[in-house]
Amino acid sequence: MGKMKVRTKQHISVLEEIRRTGRYVVDPKHAAADYEGFREMALQVYDWLAGNCTIADKKPADAVYPVWVSVTDETVQPREKDYVIFELEADESDVCLVNIGKWGMMLNFSYIPRDEADDKRHKKLLEDCGVSDAKAFMSRFYPEIKAEITESWHRLFDESILPVNSDCYGIIWEIREERILNIHGL
Repeated sequence: MGKMKVRTKQHISVLEEIRRTGRYVVDPKHAAADYEGFREMALQVYDWLAGNCTIADKKPADAVYPVWVSVTDETVQPREKDYVIFELEADESDVCLVNIGKWGMMLNFSYIPRDEADDKRHKKLLEDCGVSDAKAFMSRFYPEIKAEITESWHRLFDESILPVNSDCYGIIWEIREERILNIHGL
């Protein structure tokens, strides 16, 4: 396998931890912090991702959630105060690509259709039941629909399923000091 350059924006405290321990894994209490108000629901999606991503078998014992990385220059998040951007070298086999459009659908507890016909079929099912994906997912009254939704999430990693948008990010399990090529924003 080859190498690839990835970047990740992290709080300055992550740099301090790496300097102290030589590595960083996501602290579970910080995972999905951006989803204030529905963090617990978002963590269900993160739990699914952690258990089903293409690198799930490489997860270190102390890791719970992955580190998000940019795999292209266009998707690097802008700099901001108290944050640094790590430029890392990663083995391609240690990076799981995530289509950001499909990931957004998952965070909305939505079904990822196989194709247009499947999309129409699923929407008809929701209409017949008088429910939305999100309501079915959050309710205990539609276990079959919730199961169909979560089963469809495996399409996150299927490149043959047309993406909502083609931007991809990646996930890795840890930032290791020896993999750091550069740190921007110091």
